[in-house]
Amino acid sequence: MISKPLKGFPYKRLRKERDEEPNLWKRYALKVRDWFQYRYWDIQSLIHRYQERIGRSYAYAKFGWLNHDFDSAFAYQLLHFKFLRILDCLLHGHAVQQKPVMDALREAIKITKRLGYNEYDEKYFRIHRKKWGELKHKFIPIIDADGKHRSSTWKTWRTKCKTPAQKKQETKELLAIEPKADLDRRADIDRLAELLKTYERHWWD
Repeated sequence: MISKPLKGFPYKRLRKERDEEPNLWKRYALKVRDWFQYRYWDIQSLIHRYQERIGRSYAYAKFGWLNHDFDSAFAYQLLHFKFLRILDCLLHGHAVQQKPVMDALREAIKITKRLGYNEYDEKYFRIHRKKWGELKHKFIPIIDADGKHRSSTWKTWRTKCKTPAQKKQETKELLAIEPKADLDRRADIDRLAELLKTYERHWWD
C-alpha cells in the first residue's frame, strides 16, 4: 500500500481542545459532550453505512442491467464504471491525492471508455467518407429468361468515385481501415496496462 497524508478531521481538534482545557469541571463537561457525540455518531454511522450500501447496490444494478457477458468489451465498460466511482471517492475522500496519480486515473477512464464502446474505426470512416463521399446503394432486379423478376443484385458506390481506378483505390483504402483501428485499440490496451502497473496501488482512499 502506498502511504498518503490524510486530511484533517474535526474530532482531532475537539479532542485536543478537551484535553488541554485547564478547568477541571469544564474538561469534565467536554468529556460528557464527547460521550454523547460519539454515541450519537455511532448511530449516524450505522445509518450512513446502510444508505451508502443501498445506493451503491442500486448504481451497480442500474449499470448491470445493460451490461452483457457475450463480449469482452463489456468488461472494459465495467472498468470504466468502476474507475469513475473511484475517482469520485478520491476527490471527496480522506487522503490527500497527488496530481499525477489523479491524472493517470482520468486517463484510464478515457481509455476504458474507448475500449468499452470499441469505435476505433469511426474516425477513419469519417475521413474515408469525406474523401470518397457517402455510400449509396440500390437493388437492381434480375429478370430471368421468362421475363420474371426472381432475384436482385445489390449495387453500392461512393458519390465521389467517378472512374474504375478511383473505385479500386477507394476499396483498397476501405479495407485498410480495420487494421488501423485495431492498432489503435492495441495501443490503448498497452497504455492501460502501463497505467495499472504504475498507478493502480495509488488509487485508494
